[in-house]
Order: sequence, then structure tokens, then C-alpha cells
Amino acid sequence: MTVGILTKQQIAAVDDLKAKIVRVEVPEWGGTVCLRPMTVRELDDYSNEVMRNKGNGLRDFRTRLVACSLCDEHGHRLFTDDEVDMLASKSGAAMDRLYRACDEINDIGPKRMEDIAGNSSPGQPECSRSDSPGTSDVTSTTSSECPSPSSASGGPTTST
Repeated sequence: MTVGILTKQQIAAVDDLKAKIVRVEVPEWGGTVCLRPMTVRELDDYSNEVMRNKGNGLRDFRTRLVACSLCDEHGHRLFTDDEVDMLASKSGAAMDRLYRACDEINDIGPKRMEDIAGNSSPGQPECSRSDSPGTSDVTSTTSSECPSPSSASGGPTTST
């Protein structure tokens, strides 16, 4: 099936964040949370912050990423950037599990950050790099509901 060229209005009308909401079981918190991909602006801000702090370490880098992705079942962020400190006081195991899931849905893990820092020169947009983003095996949904609960391992729901 051949897809035509999209118009500006068609691109603007797509709710591509809500389409990829995943559920992750967080036993430490007694339930399940929803995560969504970050917007381009959030991803760029996070990447730039990590690059600015390369070598010095970025305080709460996992929590910052998770805060951008935690959402309700409609894809609306649960936490603002100003609420990172509250999340940073939560279980390290829970935050690490959510961070890994965010890595997967945003393609922004440590290796990716090294690639960004190593392959981009100042003023060079990331899209001009020669590598292409990896694919995710996270199951997505097009409904306003979160997909079925995650696997027993506590990771994001994955396709088989």
C-alpha cells in the first residue's frame, strides 16, 4: 500500500504521543503507570542538558527522563520539571525500571547519548547525523486507554 504525501494539516492532526502509550508495572508503588514518548522539544532539552553536563554528571538524569514520560491514560504528563525532586526520592529500583522503559520508547539510552555527544558538532542539528534511530519493540496502542498490563518482569509491554 502506497501512502501519499502528508499535508501540514494532516501532520498537525496526528496524536503520535498518545498512540505509543505503554504501561509498566511498578510493584514498589503497588500498581501500574503509563509512559509516553517525549515530545521533540522535551527530547532536545534533555539531550542538550545531558551534553552540557557530560563529564560532570547530571543530577537525577534518570528521574528527569521519567518525569517527561510519566502520563495519564490520555498522554498528559503527570509531573512537571519542577517536581523532579519529589520523584527522585522514590525507590531506585522503581525509577530504574521506568528509566529503562523510557530508554526504549524514546531511544535515548546511554549509548544513544554518547552517539549524540560524539557525532554532533556545535551547531549541527542531530538530524544531520549519519546514523538512524533504532526501532522499539514496545507495544503501542491507538486508543485512549493504556495497553494491557506489562509482563511479569515489570518491563514495558512488548510484542512477541
